[in-house]
Amino acid sequence: MSASIEEFLGELADCPYLQRLARVDGTIRLDLTEDGQIHHWHITITSGTITVSRENRPADCILHGDKALLDAAARGERNLTTAWLTRNLVLEGRVELFRLLERLFPGPPAARNPRDLVPPPSGGQQ
Repeated sequence: MSASIEEFLGELADCPYLQRLARVDGTIRLDLTEDGQIHHWHITITSGTITVSRENRPADCILHGDKALLDAAARGERNLTTAWLTRNLVLEGRVELFRLLERLFPGPPAARNPRDLVPPPSGGQQ
């Protein structure tokens, strides 16, 4: 799990193709505020191919928020949809790109895979 949004985006850039985004085309920009400064990240998704840069370019979806919030999301401690609905994160543009990006973030640290909660089937048929 990533410790910061920079680390998360670096890991995303190191994985340049994601099959689950194979039908996605679009750009996302993160405008993150920290100590009165705005840090920009630009993510381009083209048929599952991902590129990440530090450019301030136009994008189909733009997220404005506090860097600490995105750091917490990268650790699985904050949910981006909750942050958006409570107006701690401002979204412009294509909501579906935001939802796809959110699915790339980790879940809560204490979360368990639902399959782990189901006991394995017994050897015989019923």
